[in-house]
Amino acid sequence: MEPFLANRSYCCVDRAHAMRERPASVGKVMERWLWMYAQGLLTPVSPMTVFKASEIEAGFRHLQNGDHIGKAVVAIPSNMSEIPSIPGPQECQLDPEACYLLTGGTGGLGKSIATWMVEQGARELVLLSRSAGKSEADQAFFAELNTMGCKVTGVAGRAEVPEDIERAISSASKPIKGVVHLAMVLRDGPLVDLTYEEWNGAVAPKVQGAWNLHNAFKNRPALDFFVMTSSLVTLVDQPGQGNYAAANTFLETFTQYRHKRGLPASVLGICPIDDIGFVAEIPALRKKLKAQGLFFLPERELLDYMHLAILNLYPPAASQEAVSDPTQSWTSSGYIIMGLPAETHLEDPNCQVSWRRDRRMGMYHNIPKGSESGESSGANSNSLKSFLGRAADEPALLLDKASTDYLAEEIGRRIFRFMMKPEEDLELGLGLPQIGMDSLMAIELRRWWKQAFGLDISVLEIMGAGTLEQLGRVAGQALHAKYEGVGKK
Repeated sequence: MEPFLANRSYCCVDRAHAMRERPASVGKVMERWLWMYAQGLLTPVSPMTVFKASEIEAGFRHLQNGDHIGKAVVAIPSNMSEIPSIPGPQECQLDPEACYLLTGGTGGLGKSIATWMVEQGARELVLLSRSAGKSEADQAFFAELNTMGCKVTGVAGRAEVPEDIERAISSASKPIKGVVHLAMVLRDGPLVDLTYEEWNGAVAPKVQGAWNLHNAFKNRPALDFFVMTSSLVTLVDQPGQGNYAAANTFLETFTQYRHKRGLPASVLGICPIDDIGFVAEIPALRKKLKAQGLFFLPERELLDYMHLAILNLYPPAASQEAVSDPTQSWTSSGYIIMGLPAETHLEDPNCQVSWRRDRRMGMYHNIPKGSESGESSGANSNSLKSFLGRAADEPALLLDKASTDYLAEEIGRRIFRFMMKPEEDLELGLGLPQIGMDSLMAIELRRWWKQAFGLDISVLEIMGAGTLEQLGRVAGQALHAKYEGVGKK
């Protein structure tokens, strides 16, 4: 601050306005400035903190702390190839001039996926299910998609009946370029007590339905994608669902069958979804699955997995790396499983996940344990998921101060990680401006909030909360309203 001792001032000037209104004066100032620069009288602001181009995020964090002095500079190398680049997520852009077929597409998951497909550009859908378009709920859903610019045709029929598949295909006014096989029927019971009709009732929609779709498109133009939905029951034993597990296991193998013929295919092993679908609509079943330790994922993650399934339709090409590492041939990028987190390493004797001893998980027992910080971060994440799982079953839990304080702590930890501050300094009574929260940081927190809680929150709501403690209360109230709404359904 020494230069300001001689009655100097620091002013902000709108140069564009000054040049327009007083061009002669600005010209004289610029001449004087250039002369001083040439004489070496003008030097850069100091001290100067230099960040590599690959460290630009650390540079922004440095500025956000609000306690820096001098200048922060990003050094751009002359050889731009030295800057490591991170590829962005591959987009899933559906063809507006094509039609897409969904079997079993009028259930909770099917409607969510259909809406997502329209958001990705689909402008014609054919939905095949046993009572497609007959209920008022279906008609309202079709009308909603129509307002989004998508033509929807409901075909009442069953995937296991070839003629129904042909009717669905014939109803399309545009060429069908993608299939999502969602058909599902449950006929639960002990295997020894099942009749053939009960066994086949669960197996046929998936198994025969997949064959019918495969055969129907044999002599038609090639599909862009062929996605089938499986279930975690192929990995996590569910008493009384042997027929359903067998049907889903077939789909996982059928993916490889299509791959061997150069055809696109992927299968998505769906876990229980928190707010939509069959499980979410039956409180008793939801509670039972929670008691078994199964993880529930939000609707948003289901759609992210669907995006991934559409992008992973072919097996990876053989490479030298695959030859040198035989375990690469044990995995299939077209088989994607949802919702199998473990709070501890699979080798840890305290790990209680039911799929720990599944032989197909053998290679994951050999993955080295992460660093302490990584394990801590993962444990915190799973702890929050476990808490939200309990809260979904008991929404009143979210009204307790202990719960809102816990949410405030989790939010605070996330903010401190964003800002690379030690979590030991976290205090719930801290004001958001005190910890360096600004609008840029609020945008990052808003993104995490949506992912962690499945809720939207505006930047103004975040900044208006004032303290971490109040942010915890905001989260608790919003989650309580969300879970109370699900329970009433």
